[in-house]
Amino acid sequence: MYNPVSRSYGEPHRRPEVQNATIEFIAPSEYMLRPPQPAVYLFILDVSHNAVETGYLTVFCQSLLDNINALPGDARTKVGFITFDSTIHFYNLQEGLSQPQMLIVSDIEDIFLPTPDSLLVNLNECKELVQDLLKSLPTLFAKTMETQSALGSALQAAYKLLLPTGGRMSIFQTQLPNLGVGTLQSREDPNQRAAAKHTPAQVECFQKDLKRYLTRKIGFEAVMRIRCTKGPDDDLNDLNDLNDLNDLNDLRDLRDLRDLNDLNDLNDLNDLRDLRDLRDLRDRRDRKDLRDLRDRRDLRDRRDLRDLRDRRDRRDRKDLRDRRDLRDLRDRKDLRDLRDRRDLRDRRDLRDLRDRRDLRDRRDLRDLRDRRDLRDLRDLRDLRDLRDLNDLNDLNDLRDLRDLRDLRDLRDLRDLRDLRDLRDLRDLRDRRDLRDRNNIKDLRDLRDLRDLNDLNNVLQIN
Repeated sequence: MYNPVSRSYGEPHRRPEVQNATIEFIAPSEYMLRPPQPAVYLFILDVSHNAVETGYLTVFCQSLLDNINALPGDARTKVGFITFDSTIHFYNLQEGLSQPQMLIVSDIEDIFLPTPDSLLVNLNECKELVQDLLKSLPTLFAKTMETQSALGSALQAAYKLLLPTGGRMSIFQTQLPNLGVGTLQSREDPNQRAAAKHTPAQVECFQKDLKRYLTRKIGFEAVMRIRCTKGPDDDLNDLNDLNDLNDLNDLRDLRDLRDLNDLNDLNDLNDLRDLRDLRDLRDRRDRKDLRDLRDRRDLRDRRDLRDLRDRRDRRDRKDLRDRRDLRDLRDRKDLRDLRDRRDLRDRRDLRDLRDRRDLRDRRDLRDLRDRRDLRDLRDLRDLRDLRDLNDLNDLNDLRDLRDLRDLRDLRDLRDLRDLRDLRDLRDLRDRRDLRDRNNIKDLRDLRDLRDLNDLNNVLQIN
């Protein structure tokens, strides 16, 4: 870093941006759009039979108990626990409970959070409940015989739990997930797999790694701002260092002077003309690079515009398809309601027709009984008349009696024919009523169909 005015070199060791490819600064409050989120720790633990047999659960709970006060964070630090085998286990650690409460969700295909507000709790406020849970977890699943692992569903639940605030998700898994979402098949025969045997050295190494993982510094939120220029500009850097130059001519002379100093190290260049040619070549190369940069930028802009149009077209097609599905669903629902109303009306008309038919049959039966009683009464009267005839001396034979009976039969026949005519008239009236009701039902169907067509037209206009 040479200063041509003072003819001295700077001190690069005081400039970290010169010595390092990337540097980080602690951002002040002016860079924050909102207060930073609290530190959130969510531990997802495999508690299947295979996991319990490895003994990692006991080591993990004891390590976390030993280092729970050394977790990075402040007074707002939150912590939560999820365990899984063939089901998902949540733990309610809300302040005020006497002991941790386990909540089991067995529907791993459609996972949900049973109590979203009490699964992530403040560590300082609920530290005793957290410690009780860590002490009871190894014994709680010590006798489990579940061999399945629903890791995918546990990850879905963890994502829903950390979605509002974000946080650190720590997963401890001892076997491939073989149930629910994200199922994986083992490539080797499980019967030929050797049983896992952990030596004390391995356990100690696991404890050290876990302690470093739990206690090392971690950033939960960062702000990245990248400032880019159009490229290095030697003239602008020289202008920042020069205070006595008033125009660009002096700057060109200074650049020629710097190039002349470079000539002392060049043995193949004999004059200043070659240096100017080199400078022209460098300028042409810079212009070419600038043109290529503009072309790449234009190409990227066109690609972004095309992608934006494609996404917009896909979104429009999806919205149109959703509207069509909704309209079809409404049409099917209206048609189903129309059919239900028509069936209900038909059943009501059929029931009314049956009731009228039963009433007419009962009336006919009553009329028939009345006529039979009347005929019996006439027979009794005829018998009394016959007895009276026995007392009559003027009557010579029974021929008159037979004539009288024939006359009565003729009168009964005439009454029967009148009854049949009356019944035929009643049937004709019933058929006319039924035909009128069918016409009214067809008219209602036509009116409902016209209303459905009007509804479809309104939906299409919308």
